[in-house]
Amino acid sequence: MTWWAWTLLWLVLVIGAVGYLFLLLRALWRKLSALFTELGAAAELMGSVSQQLEALNEAAAGARSGTAEPEPAVFADPQALRRKRDRDIKRRVRQARASARRGEPARRSGSA
Repeated sequence: MTWWAWTLLWLVLVIGAVGYLFLLLRALWRKLSALFTELGAAAELMGSVSQQLEALNEAAAGARSGTAEPEPAVFADPQALRRKRDRDIKRRVRQARASARRGEPARRSGSA
């Protein structure tokens, strides 16, 4: 091959590489702009959610301002918790029996 054929070959390869790089960078730019647009929308949404959460926390703090915080059961004495559970079970059984004697429908046990 002559020198002008090599020059033409390299010129075509370089132009092709530059064109391919341009297409890759353009696609990357479009994806990044879409990403930053979505991040802006997410930041606005998080701002409004944060404000709502602060308002709920303030309302909850105002509601329980007169009550003491309960101690977590993890730190309580296991024997005392068992006794309390047994007392609660016996109380529920007594209430169920009394309701049955009065002819009332039995209450469902669950979260109340």
